[in-house]
Amino acid sequence: MDYKLNNYPNPFNESTVIEATIPENTSGEIIITDVTGKQVQRVVLSTSKNKVELQGNELGYGIFFYSLYINGEYIQTKKLIRIQ
Repeated sequence: MDYKLNNYPNPFNESTVIEATIPENTSGEIIITDVTGKQVQRVVLSTSKNKVELQGNELGYGIFFYSLYINGEYIQTKKLIRIQ
């Protein structure tokens, strides 16, 4: 399965962009969690190439994780850091 998952800048302050590429004709979502595993945001991916901008003021400061799911199957998790 071809996919891509990245974010920039990382670490970030004001905002960061998560890029996710998933195969055609699949459904995807990104789940963002804090260090305790609590879900803080969920983004449904609408196309094969996605750019999602996260605003820092919606997350707070600290370390977060973003996980990619394709057709409900876990694919990958990466870390993002919001600094003051």
